[in-house]
Amino acid sequence: PHVRRLNDWQARIQRPVIFTEAGYRTAKGTWRKPWEDKGGAFDEAAQAHAYEAMFTVFAPRTWWGGFYLWKTFTDPARTSRWGDGDGFSFRNRAAERLLQRWLIPTR
Repeated sequence: PHVRRLNDWQARIQRPVIFTEAGYRTAKGTWRKPWEDKGGAFDEAAQAHAYEAMFTVFAPRTWWGGFYLWKTFTDPARTSRWGDGDGFSFRNRAAERLLQRWLIPTR
């Protein structure tokens, strides 16, 4: 139903739609309530699957303008220094490889 509502809204406004925040934790069931920052067992694959679902659904839509990723640090060492546990960081995880596949053009 959310995709249908976005389609209808975009048809009315005739502008690209950009998600100003998209991110998933490395936790089981992360796609159910992606805004929650606690709960669920560590599950690296769940994070990658959630991003894959987002791209699969929205990338083909001509009105989709993209998204801003939540949450990663500009300093890649920060995660390794302080850890991220089951947080939103995708660095050095399956989701990072998936994001690279979708976002970095191949030559």
